[in-house]
Amino acid sequence: ETAGIEDVIVNVTALTFILNLDEMLFQNFSHKALHHILEHLEPWLIESTDEDEQFSVEKNFNAVVEQNKGAMFTFGLIPMRPVYTLVFSALFIAEYYHCMCQFSETGGLVSKPQALPTEQIYPLMAFVFPWYNTEYAEEYYWTPPK
Repeated sequence: ETAGIEDVIVNVTALTFILNLDEMLFQNFSHKALHHILEHLEPWLIESTDEDEQFSVEKNFNAVVEQNKGAMFTFGLIPMRPVYTLVFSALFIAEYYHCMCQFSETGGLVSKPQALPTEQIYPLMAFVFPWYNTEYAEEYYWTPPK
């Protein structure tokens, strides 16, 4: 009989750990500001649906279809942060290939010959404005293979 009680205690302890695992992860890995926001949220009151319940399912469905007519697709459903990331990544990659690469004799893109700047301190303006003229050495340290 004692083996049965020990098994029950071990199983209850394991079940408690599993049920509290999501709360422990949230408590330890989420930002403190998120905890503050969640603690100060006001409860969301659900409106009474008594008047909607008197209609049949078909009437409710038809009312929703009429309300959303012509709005089968909205741009609000597209998350904009990944879209902006893709657009800017594509622009910067295209700008790199346009400015730093040239077509080889075989038709592929290879890097243009590379030269070192004449000064050891690279001007800050060159990072901000790519068209800012910096002086480079006349001798290339790398040229595309022939």
